[in-house]
Amino acid sequence: MKQFSSDKLLAHSRTDIILYTIPNNPGCKSAKAFLAKKGVKFEEADITQSAAALEELLKLSPSGVAPVLRQGEKTLAGFNDKQYSVFLSL
Repeated sequence: MKQFSSDKLLAHSRTDIILYTIPNNPGCKSAKAFLAKKGVKFEEADITQSAAALEELLKLSPSGVAPVLRQGEKTLAGFNDKQYSVFLSL
């Protein structure tokens, strides 16, 4: 898992997966564990460490719900293992 850097925010291709997270958030921890268990490579964007990541999360999830999973133009806010499986076609 790579750490997020704000200069890469707009450089992602449609197949890249970004998980916007907050430290110590149970949903974020579950999402990361689920993706790791399924062998899904993703980039983590900790919104407490990057203003660009926070700004992007708020565009994707105006209520500020985390985690937010993004693949290309598709997004999914919150964590639910079944929804993640469908979203990622696992």
